[in-house]
Amino acid sequence: MSLFDDVSPADPDVLFGAISTPSLIYILNFVIIHYIYRLKNYFLYIVKKEIILMKKIFEDFVESSDYVISVFFKELESQVQKWFTEGSLGASGCKLVQISNSEIMNPMQKTQIVEFLSPENYFQLIFMVRLDELSEDGNQIEKVHMKIKRYSDNESNHLERELLDEVDVEDIKEDFIIDKISEIDKEEDDDKEPDLGDTKNQSFE
Repeated sequence: MSLFDDVSPADPDVLFGAISTPSLIYILNFVIIHYIYRLKNYFLYIVKKEIILMKKIFEDFVESSDYVISVFFKELESQVQKWFTEGSLGASGCKLVQISNSEIMNPMQKTQIVEFLSPENYFQLIFMVRLDELSEDGNQIEKVHMKIKRYSDNESNHLERELLDEVDVEDIKEDFIIDKISEIDKEEDDDKEPDLGDTKNQSFE
């Protein structure tokens, strides 16, 4: 009869009884370190995959039309603000009310609305970019639809005049906008002129 015949093989005394305590601690530490190392590598693998995925999402977003337009509007907003703080519009007494972006009417259209007061009138300067009118690669804005609305004041919604135009992005400068506002004023002056008809062959007696 063997010395161990009456002992269960699963008995810890059988498994570890012959192993000294320092050796057992060494084995346990080795196992723990091994699994920590595996968990660390797995964690790094997951993090690396997430970073690659986030990078791809960001690159796709940067190349998207929405991002291109948002950058354009941000730069345009900064430019417009300078017209009223450092430019001729501010020097002439015009005051910026607000600048807002909107796409409520049509998701294919992105709109920036500039609202300002002159000493005489209230204006809305509207820039609209259509997603289907971007460059073929979708990364460049070449033309913008522009509308200028002139109201009698900022409280009555009485629209006096408006001007529609399609303009090159490079043309959107303060002097260009002032010229467009002058066109509205000129149209009004033309309307006020009396129609004298053809006086070329008329005689005055």
